Amino acid sequence: DSAIALDRVTFTSLSGAAVVAASGALPRAGAANLHLSLEGLPLADLWALLQFEGNGVGGEVSGTVDLGGTAATPQIRAALALSDVAFRGFRAPYLDGTVDYGNRRLSATFGLWRSGQRIVDVSTTLPIDLALRGTGERKLPGPLSFRVIANEVDLTFLEAMLPLVRDMGGRLSADFGIAGTWARPELTGSVAVTDGAATFPALGVLHEGLNTRLVLTGDTIRVESLSLKSGEGTAAISGFVRLEELTRPVLNLRIVGNNFHTVNLRDFLTFTASGDYALNGPVFGAVLTGRGTVPSGVLYFKDLITKQVIELEDPRYADLIDTSLIRRQGLGEEFENRFLDSLRIDSLVLAMGSEVWMRSSEANIQLTGSLTVGKEGDRYRLDGTL
Repeated sequence: DSAIALDRVTFTSLSGAAVVAASGALPRAGAANLHLSLEGLPLADLWALLQFEGNGVGGEVSGTVDLGGTAATPQIRAALALSDVAFRGFRAPYLDGTVDYGNRRLSATFGLWRSGQRIVDVSTTLPIDLALRGTGERKLPGPLSFRVIANEVDLTFLEAMLPLVRDMGGRLSADFGIAGTWARPELTGSVAVTDGAATFPALGVLHEGLNTRLVLTGDTIRVESLSLKSGEGTAAISGFVRLEELTRPVLNLRIVGNNFHTVNLRDFLTFTASGDYALNGPVFGAVLTGRGTVPSGVLYFKDLITKQVIELEDPRYADLIDTSLIRRQGLGEEFENRFLDSLRIDSLVLAMGSEVWMRSSEANIQLTGSLTVGKEGDRYRLDGTL
């Protein structure tokens, strides 16, 4: 009734690729004295064993784990190596480090490796309950710490870690940390990127000439400077991001664009933008406002069945702008990410420039005028005269 004794017990996956060898005592009500050897263990299985939600978790872990204490108050020491890690959109090719858990505090140090070189150092201490039996809230009150150090790291390594970004380049320097508590985090340090570049498949545009410096203080990430180029245009971003909680960032950003190539989705939409815009609110549910112009752009609409003049206000043609085209061309999964889906647009005023067109294989329609744009969920509202 107090422990399960294991004497040289080995668990092997059907393929033989994953092996867990155990010896010692696994606690129920009594004390633990367990040694584990892991080889190629799927992280999703480990996450489920710890009673966490396993969606978006992938990769494998190898190493050794020593378990003491009791089921309610375990003590854990481990030396681990993780490969092809995936965690809710984050990717990492290889990490190794040590873990020490006791008195409901987790301390860990890890290094991120690429091509045999250690490029990022991470250390953390977290108040967390890793009891081996059912418990309530895993996050506990008390001080936490988290620190990341990277020195002139080639940004191409991020491409494998962030699946929504392609063609990355530039150099990253960072020395920042998080202290405080889960509910009231306190930030310190800075992050800088020089001569950066990235393509977001959701927008289809290469952004380059990215130079930025972020300063972290208290609960705020301040954009000290951020400029980038796209096509022949430029954009500058200023403002700050405030953390209401560690996982609840709130945006307060100003975006000034000058002929900035914003979207380039083949056979659907491409345009440049100039103007002064604001992005405010939580990351998922942010509100875009402002006033600007669209110097140039093309909106492709599906071909008319017959060559005849139609009344554009006729409800039968309300689907001329066919957003399902994006899904059919395989862009949907990346285009419809959570940020863009939840983005709200409130009274965004856009004036058409001299090179704005609606096109199909049968028609070229030049547009002038202005619109006030609104968006709530997947519903758009356009008011004005074109």
